[in-house]
Amino acid sequence: MPQDATDKADLLYGLPAIGKHMNLTTRQAKHLAEKAGLPVFRLTSTVCARRADIDEWLAKQAAAARAPEPASPDIGHNGGPPIGDGGSEGA
Repeated sequence: MPQDATDKADLLYGLPAIGKHMNLTTRQAKHLAEKAGLPVFRLTSTVCARRADIDEWLAKQAAAARAPEPASPDIGHNGGPPIGDGGSEGA
């Protein structure tokens, strides 16, 4: 397939086409574009995207969701005995 035909096949023209590619409603696609950083651009007044860019963005979102969260430090515990351990405080 010529490069020009590949580029045209990769273009999603309009939010309905973007939503269909992602199996979402037009409104959901618009929300992701406005609030979540979905990679879109405008051709005149029409919101467009490239399939490859959306697929890459989705893969990054999935990888970030699967990544283990870093262990949070035990806030308020400075190496002493645990709070409420039945120690001699108040006795």
